[in-house]
Amino acid sequence: NILPKMKHFLWRTCKEFLAVNARLKSMKIREDARCSVCNAGDETLRHVFFECCQAKSMWAASDFKDIMTNIPAGPAIKMLQWVMEKIGPEMMENFTCIAWAIWTWRNKKTLGGEETNLQVLVQAFLKMLKDHQHYASRVLEDSAFKGLPSLDKWYPPPPGWLKINTDAATLRDVGVGLGWVARDHHGKIVEMGVKRTKVSWGAELAEVAAARVAIIHASKRGWSHVILESDAMGFIARLQSGSRGEAYIDVLLDDIRSLVPCFRSLMSSHVKRMGNTVAHLVARLSPLDGLDQIWSASFPSSIMLLADLDCQ
Repeated sequence: NILPKMKHFLWRTCKEFLAVNARLKSMKIREDARCSVCNAGDETLRHVFFECCQAKSMWAASDFKDIMTNIPAGPAIKMLQWVMEKIGPEMMENFTCIAWAIWTWRNKKTLGGEETNLQVLVQAFLKMLKDHQHYASRVLEDSAFKGLPSLDKWYPPPPGWLKINTDAATLRDVGVGLGWVARDHHGKIVEMGVKRTKVSWGAELAEVAAARVAIIHASKRGWSHVILESDAMGFIARLQSGSRGEAYIDVLLDDIRSLVPCFRSLMSSHVKRMGNTVAHLVARLSPLDGLDQIWSASFPSSIMLLADLDCQ
């Protein structure tokens, strides 16, 4: 039960299709097989994942440190089979996730010149895997929502539009975190914000409140073409149906609808959880003043990493 991108990475690793320097030299593409990161040995798959300095430090701080020195030499698929026999299929999912993060980190450093914190990247990948496994196990049983179109992943808006993804988080001893992130047609973050409120709300009410905060901000900023996107299927279904009521959640929905004239175009869409990971993490950020915070630059590195993954 892993992400599709992880499956593709694992398949390429087992087939030894990853473009390490040793393979590129054997194909007469490169003259030097040495590691592009540490320059201390030939850049084989074994070196990349288990012997390079940053990789060794990462594994030493993980739950897999005890098996690192015993991984046998040989083809990648044999090494991975040995690891799975030692740790089991469930732990193998986390092991693969860390290896995927190491590979992504190397590419960012060697190909993109980015100095990314490997530990932060690993934690972001593990969090993404955990969320995927949690939400993949949930089955939507309400037949009223089965006809609602759902996106499997995050897609950028058309040129000239902004897409605002929203999410809410229930935080122990804190209340509720309401997060949103606005991105352009390149997938780049334009602005993002988080608001904390000391209330005890259910999940759907909190999701609607997060969207309301985002739309109020968008109207104040004068954004004219906006797509509001959430992973809360019930909320999007109610918003699009135009249903009315007297509950507090209906008041918040009416607030959102009342702001429609502030925009030239305002649309809404439902995306599955894996397409909403950036807003999911934003909702859990701690505002500097403990109440609310808006970023228009200097976005947290963990958020930028997840946003980049959406565009890959």
